[in-house]
Amino acid sequence: MNHTLLLKQLWNMGIKDKRVLKLIYLILKAPIKGFGIPKKGTPQGGILSPLLSNIVLNDLDQWIASQWHYFETSYPYTNNANQKRAMKGTKLKQGFIVRYADDFKIMAKDFRTAQKWFFAIKMYLKERLKLDISPEKSRIINLRKNKSEFLGYSLYVVPKRNKWVCNSRISNKKKKQIKLEIKKRIKAIQLSTTRKNVQLYNAYVLGLRNYFRYATHVNIEMKQLAFNLSLVIFNRLKGVGKYEVPINAPPVYTKFFKNKYRTFKVCGIYLFPLADIQTATIWNYTQTQTPYTQQGRRIAKHIELNKLVLSEIKKLLTANIPNESIEYLDNRMARYSMLNGKCEILKEFLSASELHCHHYIPKELGGTDEYANLRIIHKELHRLIHMTNKQTIEFYFQKHSLTVEQVKRINQYRRACNLEKIKQ
Repeated sequence: MNHTLLLKQLWNMGIKDKRVLKLIYLILKAPIKGFGIPKKGTPQGGILSPLLSNIVLNDLDQWIASQWHYFETSYPYTNNANQKRAMKGTKLKQGFIVRYADDFKIMAKDFRTAQKWFFAIKMYLKERLKLDISPEKSRIINLRKNKSEFLGYSLYVVPKRNKWVCNSRISNKKKKQIKLEIKKRIKAIQLSTTRKNVQLYNAYVLGLRNYFRYATHVNIEMKQLAFNLSLVIFNRLKGVGKYEVPINAPPVYTKFFKNKYRTFKVCGIYLFPLADIQTATIWNYTQTQTPYTQQGRRIAKHIELNKLVLSEIKKLLTANIPNESIEYLDNRMARYSMLNGKCEILKEFLSASELHCHHYIPKELGGTDEYANLRIIHKELHRLIHMTNKQTIEFYFQKHSLTVEQVKRINQYRRACNLEKIKQ
């Protein structure tokens, strides 16, 4: 990545604050131990690297789109379908780009068109963006005969009725990584049987589900992985957990998984089953939906904050809370916004003066200011969570007329604080 070209692109995009440009320049020119000052490229693993690669390759996106998708014809067609039909009879390169950071695929209709795209993109990257493509990773693939790997997915096409449709699986390389990671996490549970290790395992499986659920054959792949790992999991966990079909599984389990697969219950937590990951439907994304234009905001009404919530957030921004970290203040705001200003126990709207931010696992017990460890709660209920005086507890119970479910939630928070359960 050419540094001079990158800074010019930033300027042309409208980033004209010279202090910001200077800061980016200093990051790009930061010395590397044993190498010196880099003349090109971005710092490996740096927070700016993905953003800067998107800025550089945005030119490539626009150029590819101009070659076919947004090609301006001399005749002004009123119907887009008629325009595309007419364009197919020309010698234009029909193709579409799918890109994530610096990894991209060009979809073309035949080998000859693919060849045109290959050499055109190679030349464009070299001459316009001063970038070289990787000879090992760059090639033309016939998806009817071979598979192509992209972001952990394996893509190929199969005949269906009178057309070809794309199918997707988990790539072989990714499957090997998943196997090793599952074995590592199961071993960690066996050696240190704690709720934290079980939750870390579940977080990993849930991450796999969320990432690969759009693969058309993810259920088949995950069932095969579960079968291959079943002996390892059973032998390591049979002494520390109970193997059963979940009974009265918690909502977080039933929300993502069916209740029909046997799994281990360790430390009172059911392990998420790999075999129960199902394919999800991908809905088309409206390209005009964006929070940065009036039209986009009208389409994406769900991204607009309630005006009442917004006014309370402004108050939270100016609140002075000494001895708290920036992470805490940011995550408190994010949590309040996500809940639309509602208490996580009462489910009622809280003003800035009524809310307290509770650490689910207290700092003195190893808790952090991370988003997942914070809860937005009415200030009086927050006091109730930490109370030990029975008379005061009784007073707040009567004042708020707490339901059985609300008391259960309060006791859950008290248990995490190593406090005695409140009896109604």
